[in-house]
Amino acid sequence: KENYLNGTGEKNFETFLVTGATGHDLEEDVVRIDFALAMSKHSDIVNNIYATPRVISTPKVEKRIEALFGKPIQRGGGTLVLNNADGFFDKLQDYTWAGNTVDMQVIIAKPNQDFANGETQDVGRYLITDVTFTKERVSVKVEELTKHFEAGFPLRFFDDLSDAVPYSENQGQHVPYIYGQVFGVKAFPVKKAGKVFQVADHPIHSISNPKRRVNGDYQNATILSTDYESGRFTLQDWEDGQEVICDVNGILATDGSLMNNPADIANHILTEVGQSTINQASIAAARTYYDVASSFSINVVDKQVGLYVNEPGKISDLLQKINQSALSYIRFNNSQEIEYKAWHPYRRTTILFEIADHELISFDLLSSEKDIITELHSLYMQHEETDESRLVKIESQGKNKYNLGGERVKEFNSRAADLKTAQNFGEKMMTILEDEQKQFRVRIKFRALPWLPGDQVRLNIERWGHNEIVEIISVAHDLM
Repeated sequence: KENYLNGTGEKNFETFLVTGATGHDLEEDVVRIDFALAMSKHSDIVNNIYATPRVISTPKVEKRIEALFGKPIQRGGGTLVLNNADGFFDKLQDYTWAGNTVDMQVIIAKPNQDFANGETQDVGRYLITDVTFTKERVSVKVEELTKHFEAGFPLRFFDDLSDAVPYSENQGQHVPYIYGQVFGVKAFPVKKAGKVFQVADHPIHSISNPKRRVNGDYQNATILSTDYESGRFTLQDWEDGQEVICDVNGILATDGSLMNNPADIANHILTEVGQSTINQASIAAARTYYDVASSFSINVVDKQVGLYVNEPGKISDLLQKINQSALSYIRFNNSQEIEYKAWHPYRRTTILFEIADHELISFDLLSSEKDIITELHSLYMQHEETDESRLVKIESQGKNKYNLGGERVKEFNSRAADLKTAQNFGEKMMTILEDEQKQFRVRIKFRALPWLPGDQVRLNIERWGHNEIVEIISVAHDLM
């Protein structure tokens, strides 16, 4: 490790002592050494490590979510600039930088307290993408870890299936992934001689309501046999060239039941793309919140989501669909773990802090009536092939409050499989959109460092006449 203290309290970087493991010869083996550079704005000792005073400027530290549920948390990237006037980094130019990470921390010391005994607060982890060296400076380009969410969901082609017969109508088609209950999805012929069809690239819970298209119209078909382990079934009455659709209950939960809880679906998607730093406590809390059967809390709502994935789109787009239909957030916490957070109206136990008059540096009120609606249409049981769906209408309880001069109707896809779930979704969304949405821009002292988008705080500003619970949608830190 670089910058550990030696016996005299001075930094010691140049010398490494490497001991070979049993059975290995250091003269013949390849030795890899990973080390961390500790640097700061001001020279000091933190956790028994000398933090070299080389930081000139830092990237913008901002965390934000969409105000009305959307893609996972976004964090700003940029450039970390370090002092190289003494040539300290010259010897490190040939080292591997790209692909490694930069962890940023703030150390808060009380008056008359040195930083070695201060409180350390993590504020972000960034991925190094490029490094530029000059005689004066080293510029380290970093990007947000949420770039990982831009990867495509891993889907196979039907052509990749070893036991499927290649048919022209399947060429270029991906084998779908199905979460929850979906309706009217296409069934692909994989063995025409046996009238074998496949709907998914994984074990499924069940298949129902098959239909075949005859002369432009869908007619009921009869299932002859099922192989749910392979996501397949056979039909009794089918002729080559007829399109087939059906309703599918998709991926199984660990107990063998249908996986349709939004928290479990988000967790499964993240796991499928190799994300290992998922905070499972947040998954469990959200799962309980959505699942009526597992809790007696009056705040619990039964929420089930159906998601059909037949194109290798970005992970962020899939997670956005879950967030929009489940009213949820996906974010990194201060330990750099991915958290899944279900939104719910104010509950006393969720309030972290209170912002009062004496803490303000600046305060602005931003509000708008443009997003207020008088009626919400919650779509459910949407058919993937025909795009047909059912809807339930939710009317505002205070539709004449703002004298809007006419009806304002907005449509949302609840991705629900039944009327009750769609209505629950619509009623919760209406509580947000039937009233004016106030947004505050508040600048306060360092106490906001641990706060995250999605947290709730009490805004108690007597001078401006505000005493209300607000939800954080963006946090930006000025570290310099």
